Amino acid sequence: MIPSEEPAPDQSPFLCIGAMHWDYIGVADQVLSAGEDVPGKVVRRPGGVAFNVAIGLARAGHLVSLCGAVGDDAEGAALLAAATQC
Repeated sequence: MIPSEEPAPDQSPFLCIGAMHWDYIGVADQVLSAGEDVPGKVVRRPGGVAFNVAIGLARAGHLVSLCGAVGDDAEGAALLAAATQC
């Protein structure tokens, strides 16, 4: 993604290069004991080091470009959409 505007004179744009992927996080509703099944949920969130750093910088008001590889499928399209929603 390329910034659509020039940075302010006192602000340099950032380029984050690296991992972009989906993180799957499982959370149990209570503490697990050996051999026990407990209810819980699994959530999917965009992640990867470059993605996380780029999102943090963008939320702090910086201009950011992100360079990473994603698949040419629905999962890749969803990841790109998540990257542009910040």
